[in-house]
Amino acid sequence: MRIGYVSDSFIPSGAANSMHVMKMGQALAQEGHQVRLTAKKSWGAMAPDKGYLMSHYGLERLFPIRLIPYHRLTKGLDYDIRSVLWAKRPGCDMIYTRSIRAALFATAIGHNTIFEAHNVPAGSLGAWYFRRILNNCNLSKVVAITHALKKLLLENFSDVLYDDRVIVAPDGVDLERFSNRPTKAEARLALNLDPQDFVAGYVGHLYPGRGVEQILDIAKRSHDIVFLFVGGTPQDIANRKRQAAEMALDNVRIVGFVANSELPTFYAACDVLLMPYQREVAVSGGGNTANYMSPMKMFEYMATGRMIIASDLPVLREILDDTNAVLCDPDDIPAWRNALQRAKIDAEWSLSLAVNASAKVENFTWKRRVQNIFHDFTPAN
Repeated sequence: MRIGYVSDSFIPSGAANSMHVMKMGQALAQEGHQVRLTAKKSWGAMAPDKGYLMSHYGLERLFPIRLIPYHRLTKGLDYDIRSVLWAKRPGCDMIYTRSIRAALFATAIGHNTIFEAHNVPAGSLGAWYFRRILNNCNLSKVVAITHALKKLLLENFSDVLYDDRVIVAPDGVDLERFSNRPTKAEARLALNLDPQDFVAGYVGHLYPGRGVEQILDIAKRSHDIVFLFVGGTPQDIANRKRQAAEMALDNVRIVGFVANSELPTFYAACDVLLMPYQREVAVSGGGNTANYMSPMKMFEYMATGRMIIASDLPVLREILDDTNAVLCDPDDIPAWRNALQRAKIDAEWSLSLAVNASAKVENFTWKRRVQNIFHDFTPAN
């Protein structure tokens, strides 16, 4: 199938939505579809080279990308129009997008469209856009990233949205990136980490709702454990480093952002991986996603062969359970610390959880996600 993929992302970017569309673009190409992606470009910015994009996003295969200038004065309306028109050039069979305005425009001009929802359309305008899309016969289906989000969409738009029109497709992982990961000893040597330390890792953004404050609180009470943070914006990194210094935490290492292609080495250096999402979880674009999120890092964590300690939130239990992770109340600091202490002394327990997580995540690759979404369509020749 020939697919015009209209993103709402700046590329390159450290935002999760940017990573998501690039992983999906690669998977579409790997599954035999002819895909071309549109993405935002800041006015006057230089186009990145192929090597940089592949390293930044951890890709093995690139595909056609058109970077279109984004004008803030028009709030991106011109971008949406130009993106859809470019993506649907002659020969395009389907528009795929997670931009509600692009989906509105694509369906309005008569093009088959799949809309991927990552939240419940908010405000009167967002709800109006979504209703117009749902009432258009050119909408092929809606993709929801979790069952919880599907339920919310059906509840909020019960008059125009029906169960059989929504498919649930959680995020995924590139398992190939973890097949030849270094050993723990090799990773520690490469990253200049003490091979004797017990290392608890966290990968992701550092802003509120991600549980960084809770990890620092645990670190203050756990001087026998090294806490490794990977990710964050320059401002957030500076803030967290200052916070750790004020708390006199000499067992905290804040590395900052690294290219996605380098993450397997950082994962391999850890003994356990932490995912302390709070009951209110912010995203880079704003809003709270705690009730319906599908964190990409959860699937990467599961592929690492390392034990996971995560917040016990209903939406995370769509994937995780007591056989493949330790699930703790987000606010119960003693429970998190007890799980870490047990992991230090009970290697068999830690390994069994990690093995079960690795086995389950085989069902959640990006390529399988594409197969599930496009199972009723034929790839292009």
